[in-house]
Amino acid sequence: MYMLVCGFFRITESLPVVLWRYPLHYVSYHTYAFRAFMNEEFEGTTGWECPCTVQPGGCPGGPGCSLSGEDVLSMWDVEDRSYGFDVGILLAMVVGYRLAFFLLCKWAEMRRASSGRLSPPTARGSFLDFRSSASAPGSSPGDRGGR
Repeated sequence: MYMLVCGFFRITESLPVVLWRYPLHYVSYHTYAFRAFMNEEFEGTTGWECPCTVQPGGCPGGPGCSLSGEDVLSMWDVEDRSYGFDVGILLAMVVGYRLAFFLLCKWAEMRRASSGRLSPPTARGSFLDFRSSASAPGSSPGDRGGR
């Protein structure tokens, strides 16, 4: 869903303001990745073919129609931000989302521990025991541990 609001499928200015642009457009990491790509690809370039060249009638100005990279960026309604700014936002999102997930996991663990549903792992036979059952004392060589 976030790819829909990043500006690739629909120009950002044409998105409905209430839900799609605020907050979904700015929360989507696709927005910053797409903007970084577009600015890196088109900024400061020239010689891009006009969209009218693929139309049946051709370009009204003749076959020599070309666009600059800034024209392409304005056509896609891409804000002029630096590549480093967008990558910095992406890295901040990675750190922020990981921190939020870590805190959510810790909160759930503390909640389970306080309700008494969290018991300590047993020494042998639990899912935390990574030793193979064949090397455990008292097991036969043909025993595969229920596999």
